[in-house]
Amino acid sequence: SSSYTSTNIPVVLESIAELSKRFPKINLAVVGFENWQKNFQTNIDKLKIQNRVVFHSSMSHDELLELLLSSSIGIALYTNESNWTHFSDSMKVRDYLSCGLPVLMTNVMSTAQDIQKYRAGEIVEINQVAVTNAISKIFASEEKYAEYQKNALEVAKHYDINSILNSRLSAFLKN
Repeated sequence: SSSYTSTNIPVVLESIAELSKRFPKINLAVVGFENWQKNFQTNIDKLKIQNRVVFHSSMSHDELLELLLSSSIGIALYTNESNWTHFSDSMKVRDYLSCGLPVLMTNVMSTAQDIQKYRAGEIVEINQVAVTNAISKIFASEEKYAEYQKNALEVAKHYDINSILNSRLSAFLKN
């Protein structure tokens, strides 16, 4: 991992290479800084997954949500190398959930507790075997995937800002 990212991309790339044997249509979209691709190109070439990885530079939140809506899983392998991660809540993961994406993440932020509680994804250690197994588990069957997706949307409902504000306003007006 590297200081410019809080997510471990190399492990994800290794997992995509391994999973491509079982899931021939699997691919990875990475959203972030424009120079990310050159930082990982050697790994991508070595793993022979050039046709499976697409890098997107920064985009608007609306564009990101459009991309997420056409995705199948959200990955947030936070490394805990950034001092802000331990005490934070992942808005990226909240976006994944609101788009109905099962989430694969590390147990670094409090958001992971919600993923576990609602069974809306898998919490993993950062290593290729754990990541590969967790993604395989999510994609094990259409029924299993649908369950993760339903649970992801259930979590998202609990954190919808309008619902939160309406319930607080309701409680306030009753007093």
